[in-house]
Amino acid sequence: MATKKEEAQVTPEMNEDILKALDEKIAKMLLAAEEKANEIIEAAEKRAAEMNGAKVDADTAKANAELEEYVEIQLFKDNDKYKDDVYVAVNGENCLIKRGIKTKIKKKFALVLEQSSMQDLMTGQYMDTKAAEYEASAREHNM
Repeated sequence: MATKKEEAQVTPEMNEDILKALDEKIAKMLLAAEEKANEIIEAAEKRAAEMNGAKVDADTAKANAELEEYVEIQLFKDNDKYKDDVYVAVNGENCLIKRGIKTKIKKKFALVLEQSSMQDLMTGQYMDTKAAEYEASAREHNM
């Protein structure tokens, strides 16, 4: 009752069918992996945009629009310290303003000039305060 084991014979046609099936399976796996990768990239880009503040709310958009509106100003001019044009820059955008002439400039530049003026005023007040303190100290020490 001994039986002879039969060995499976693989024909070239069978090899071709197996390779074709493997190629199809690999192509499906690659397609699924590519879709998943695109989903991950899309989610990461969305998250990065949110973290970088790419979502500008309506109030911010309105404020930015107001800064782009034009306002009219006239800078003081004399023949001494205040005779040259004034250069103003805001976030890489700049303008040169003539003194003594009414000029329309964007509100953002006018705000920078106003802040500069306030800083000059505060600096003068600080200097006056320190000078008064020095004089009081000098009197106190009989100097």
